[in-house]
Amino acid sequence: MVDQEKIEKYDTLETLRSQIEGCFGSEDKIFASHPLDEDRAKELRKLAKKNGISLSEVQDIVAGFLYRSGFFAEHLKEQTRKATEFFAKKLS
Repeated sequence: MVDQEKIEKYDTLETLRSQIEGCFGSEDKIFASHPLDEDRAKELRKLAKKNGISLSEVQDIVAGFLYRSGFFAEHLKEQTRKATEFFAKKLS
């Protein structure tokens, strides 16, 4: 028998991975700098909290997205910090 909680967590992680880009500026990849980006981030934060996603898991998703987008070092570090502060308000 498959554990429904594990399936929901997996599905949530996949949703976060596929939608995290919407929380960043399309050109500069700055986290939640536009009201629409922030609204999308709030929705993902709610989803993450509801499904038991940890702050560490979100950090990994954010860093992976920025890395795959070609951003390294300072930008990756700064935007991951901003996203961490944002998601930490609701996640542990």
